[in-house]
Amino acid sequence: MISSSSPAIGPDGTVYIGSGSGALFALGHVTLPSPPRNLQATTGDGYVNLSWEPPEDDGGSPITEYRIYKSNSSGDEAFLVSVGKKLYYNDTNVTNGRTYSYFVTAANRLGESPASNEVRATPITVPTAPVNLQAISGDGYVNLSWDPPEDDGGSPVIKYVIYRGNISGYEAYLATVSNVLCYTDTSVINGETYYYYVTAVNDAGEGPNSTEVSATPLSVPSAPRNLRATSGDGYVNLSWDPPENDGGSPVTGYRIYRRTSSTNETLLAVVEDVYYYNDTTVVNGQKYYYSVTAVNDVGEGPFSTKASATPEAMPSDMSQKTPGGAHLRGPFFRCPC
Repeated sequence: MISSSSPAIGPDGTVYIGSGSGALFALGHVTLPSPPRNLQATTGDGYVNLSWEPPEDDGGSPITEYRIYKSNSSGDEAFLVSVGKKLYYNDTNVTNGRTYSYFVTAANRLGESPASNEVRATPITVPTAPVNLQAISGDGYVNLSWDPPEDDGGSPVIKYVIYRGNISGYEAYLATVSNVLCYTDTSVINGETYYYYVTAVNDAGEGPNSTEVSATPLSVPSAPRNLRATSGDGYVNLSWDPPENDGGSPVTGYRIYRRTSSTNETLLAVVEDVYYYNDTTVVNGQKYYYSVTAVNDVGEGPFSTKASATPEAMPSDMSQKTPGGAHLRGPFFRCPC
């Protein structure tokens, strides 16, 4: 039965309008709207933004509202919200990394349109910082290692970015690696301190900095230079110059090694940071071979070049008595007449 209110829509969608005498006159035919067009979804950190265009055909009656449907799986959407006549909606009731399906319908006085195109969206954000960054240094390198972020932001980590500086807090880009958890920096100088942090990157972008770590690459010293040996009666005097390179750590001492032609080289003595040693544990007439190494906090460096010497007793004719009986040690030379 058609209502006598003016205007009225019949069951078949015909619009009627009443006259003053109570008669109804048909004005036209109303249909359901066509679907909203061009539904699109953009995502961000904790949201899905939906937008669409009005239907091509409102069915002969103005659009009164748009209805949004949502699901965690395609084809199983349920009513989410009505947004009136707006052409957009921001869904913040989402979880990063989870995929959602949406469609929209339009409604007029007759009813609800068919569904729009379906869209799927996965809200994501950048990863949190890598954790447990560590630096281990050696001779000409710094080894970095870290653990992945606690939260990948809903999108897998695809790479890591390493930053380095010579001053804490002033790091600059150093390198990018794929989804691995280590990096070896060989562009370093022994003895210099370096500061590092690492970031993680996913499809949403680059995350925050890890904690900062520092490392100072070191090595053992190079060999002492210019080893010299001079001998006398019951002694061999050794002297040398320091290494050209202390390995980035100050030399703390030297080790003296000795051998003869019939014995193996053995450690003779350890001295502090001095450049000489007097060996008095020798036998006159025996030839001795010496080498020296330098030591720092990292360890012992390579051998110096060898030096040799043969201690000799002073010849007997080098000693003469004075008239008072005292011995003088020569040599003595006769003055020409």
